[in-house]
Amino acid sequence: MSLIIPFYNEEEQIPLTIAACVGVLDNTGRSWEIIAIDDGSTDNSWQLLYSAAEKDNRIRVFRFSRNFGKEAAICAGLDLAAGDAVILIDGDLQHPPASIPEMLDLWDQGYEVVEGKKSARGRESFFSRLNARIFYGSFRRLSGYDLTDASDFKLLDRKVVDAWRDLPEHNTFFRALSLWLGFKRTTFSFDVGNREKGKSKWKISGLFRLSLNAITGFSARPLYLISFFGAFLLLVFFILGIQTLINYFAGNAASGFTTVILLQLLIGGATLISLGLIGIYIGRIFSEAKGRPRYIISDAVNMSGVSSPSISQYSGSIVIANSGVQNNSIRSADESLDKQAKSADESPDKLARSADESSDKQARSADESSDKRARSADESPDKRARSADESSDKRARSADESPDKRARSADESPDKRAKSADEDQNDPEKLFVSNPDKHSESVGP
Repeated sequence: MSLIIPFYNEEEQIPLTIAACVGVLDNTGRSWEIIAIDDGSTDNSWQLLYSAAEKDNRIRVFRFSRNFGKEAAICAGLDLAAGDAVILIDGDLQHPPASIPEMLDLWDQGYEVVEGKKSARGRESFFSRLNARIFYGSFRRLSGYDLTDASDFKLLDRKVVDAWRDLPEHNTFFRALSLWLGFKRTTFSFDVGNREKGKSKWKISGLFRLSLNAITGFSARPLYLISFFGAFLLLVFFILGIQTLINYFAGNAASGFTTVILLQLLIGGATLISLGLIGIYIGRIFSEAKGRPRYIISDAVNMSGVSSPSISQYSGSIVIANSGVQNNSIRSADESLDKQAKSADESPDKLARSADESSDKQARSADESSDKRARSADESPDKRARSADESSDKRARSADESPDKRARSADESPDKRAKSADEDQNDPEKLFVSNPDKHSESVGP
């Protein structure tokens, strides 16, 4: 399982949070990893996370190049998590780590999304409670999703995480988007804990931007409200126009321009608000069209972790800006990507050179074949002429030699026959061998 913890300027809280989470995870009897995201902290948070990762390689820490916000930190954790179950928890311990075993038990029962519901909100101020109630009420009416008492304290199954990774949008609202994904889900209740160290880093301006991002990201109804408001104003002006005409013909026309000025201010204010709302939607479209990454990681420790996903697999979101990463496989992954890029660049050149060399070889072979055929064609008449001359010479010599051979043969034949007859008469054995019947008759028994 993977536990994702985002931090921002939490140097006082980090040792407590890491120790509490490690203790709970060790007692579960499961293999685990902690993914800690430093959202561009300006205090000593990174040094503390670095030290924790050096002591335990199951703790993987990543540092953003600047503050990208909690939503970006959640996205980074989901992109980097390798566990079959992924749990998100706040770094201030307001989400109790003691609830993790309960979440895992519900996951073992087959639930793919386990969501924590706030049963008690701790020491939140009245102003914070009021803002939360207004926001969740407005969000429910505009988007149709009920997030009352919802939180980011969730467990997601691997298939849910993979579905999240396939979402193309960059401006996200995790609390609502995880609800939009669906899947088999259940809830459990928990009490919001109190901070032991530090203060909340949320400001009113940040909460307001988050609210606008959430509403405009999940509903187009505000745009429809502009049309309804315009129709309402048109009806009011129509009624006031009729009343003004009646008073005019009755001789009771109002003097002064107070009413006119108020109406102009009303129309002008409504127009500017409408244009501003349209501008928010256009701004979201502009932000998505640029396609910038959700975050940039500048440093990391224990990047390899437990079956860490490939960096290139989520290159649309993960950007490694610093090559000096410690105890991880980022350098090897970067080198592999560089080699692949070089190989891709060199392949066309190699193919072109190979094609050129093959063409040159074929051309040389064709030239050599042509030369050989030409030489063979030139040599063939000469060879045939020499062969004809040699044949004529041989026949002439043979014709000259034949009469001499026949004359010598004729002269030698009588001499040979005479010599042979003399030798046969002088040699009884030859005579006997040559005519055995004749000798046997003359000799007798």
